[in-house]
Amino acid sequence: MTMHLEGRTAVVTGGGSGIGRAVCHCLVEAGATVHILGRDSIRLEETRTAASRPDRVVTHRLDLASPEAIGQFAEALRGGDTPVHALVNAAGIYQVTDLDRLTEADYDRMMNINLRSVILLTRALLPRMEAAGGGAIVNIASTLGYQPVPGCSLYSVSKAGLLMFTRSVALECANRGIRCNAISPGVVRTPIFETLMTTQEAAAHLQRMAGVHPLGRVGEPADIAAAVLYLVSDAASWVTGVNLPVDGGISLT
Repeated sequence: MTMHLEGRTAVVTGGGSGIGRAVCHCLVEAGATVHILGRDSIRLEETRTAASRPDRVVTHRLDLASPEAIGQFAEALRGGDTPVHALVNAAGIYQVTDLDRLTEADYDRMMNINLRSVILLTRALLPRMEAAGGGAIVNIASTLGYQPVPGCSLYSVSKAGLLMFTRSVALECANRGIRCNAISPGVVRTPIFETLMTTQEAAAHLQRMAGVHPLGRVGEPADIAAAVLYLVSDAASWVTGVNLPVDGGISLT
């Protein structure tokens, strides 16, 4: 089996940074054309220009919290008769808040990005994938979807929902030639931490977390991208409904 993706088209959310950016670059390197979605057009362009083949990257500024925007993106792909062979839902937000301080706005924001956008985008692109002869969906979940920690209740619920959605899609769409799997990362070095704390605090936090993982380090976006490449490729043609922990062994502790 091969993990080459020549002639295939992938859609990757959260393509402006972190895991989404690494996934885009990995899939392009494997031969795919990649459409990346995100809210920040400058970061999307940085992802495109840093790819080994910038001509294989198409950027789309898109607010995934908006059902209308998701619908318009799917309609644009249909209008251009663009096939979709892979969908990688890598966009997500993270929040640490004690339960008694959570607000309805916190709930709406977390669920809209981490879960509702995945459901809506998957539903919108299923016809394009079926028309292409089938394909693969990979949802970036989290070990916190099944190993809760204090202060992350909303995030954990959104990722637990994503894991069950993955299994449901895998079963429902198997007869359409569409596979659906999830990856649950441990702590990965991404810019998300610098939205929650200072640069120095983020570096110290990641250094502490390295010792929590049995393999002795935190993850890098490329670690997750390599697993995505496997799951969207023909090498995983008999793999569906799986949650793959890529976590340095933290889920064993």
